Amino acid sequence: CSSLTSFEINSRHPFLKSSGGVLFTRTKPYTLVLCPPGLTGDYIVPNGVSTIGKGAFYGSELSSVYLPQSVECIKEEAFEKAKKLRTINFPNRLREIENSAFYNCDSLTSFVFPRSLERIGSYAFARCAGLPATVKLPDQITDIAGTAFARNPQVQAYKISPDNPHYRTEDG
Repeated sequence: CSSLTSFEINSRHPFLKSSGGVLFTRTKPYTLVLCPPGLTGDYIVPNGVSTIGKGAFYGSELSSVYLPQSVECIKEEAFEKAKKLRTINFPNRLREIENSAFYNCDSLTSFVFPRSLERIGSYAFARCAGLPATVKLPDQITDIAGTAFARNPQVQAYKISPDNPHYRTEDG
């Protein structure tokens, strides 16, 4: 259903609501559940959303997604196969990027990890052909899967703050 551009749901639905054609949970903590795959261009996630749900942007045609400061978690497969996604901003409160969150996002080139990021899951950025040769990891990360950046032959080195108590880099 790659041409689907809007979701509508009964306003009396007890768990979900739609806003601008996108599905969200009705109660806090607010989760962006599903963005229609046919949307193109840029999308600004509304303030108050704390979680980007599992597969929420799977196969999306969007080129940029702007997350509000309220987002703390990006669930597994959230942006998987969003092949046109070039830019995403990671908010300062983001704590976790789960497994395969950005798997196979070929065009992803523009992002900066926030200091708040504690965990990057397995294959989170695997097969992302647009990643740079050197990936700068979050300064205070405490848990990063060994396969987080798998299948990216263009990535030649990693950088991390020498003050990180959990990880260090040696020769990249």
